[in-house]
Amino acid sequence: MDPSAGGRISTQDDTQQMDLYGQKDRSDSIEEKLADILGAVQNTNKVVNNLVGTVAALQIDLTSIKDELTKVREKNEQTIIEVSSIRREMMNFQSKAEDLERNYGKMEKKIIEVEDRSRRNNIRFIGFPEGAEKNDMIGFLQDWIVQNVGTEYNPDIYRIERAHRVPNKKPPVGNPPKNR
Repeated sequence: MDPSAGGRISTQDDTQQMDLYGQKDRSDSIEEKLADILGAVQNTNKVVNNLVGTVAALQIDLTSIKDELTKVREKNEQTIIEVSSIRREMMNFQSKAEDLERNYGKMEKKIIEVEDRSRRNNIRFIGFPEGAEKNDMIGFLQDWIVQNVGTEYNPDIYRIERAHRVPNKKPPVGNPPKNR
């Protein structure tokens, strides 16, 4: 054993170095461990690089999802505004329809009343011979009023708007006209 060799025993045939206690040289063991650690670090770097790429892709996807969600929210807000507007319009139309129904009922009553009142101003003469009017029924009635009522015809008092014969067919001889 050579103390200047640092307590190592070396032989020409032996490539491994042994210390005084018969163990392998620690430098070889440390080199192997460092190589293992270096390999693990390189593998970790590869995994981290893959994770960085995956995270970047996820961030892009997340940004895209956020943009789409923003668009959906905007459309939802527009839809809510439009639905509210349509509801207000529907309520206005419903109110107008109710007003129209009330007015319709009132107008229907007024029409019936007007029809009833217009019938109050009608006079029905029965028994005039056919053809007595000679194609001028209003003139015939004006003359008849003057002759039978005994007064001058005054259009302000006796206003004749229309005059017509009913029925169109002559009744059989001896039968009076039928009242409708």
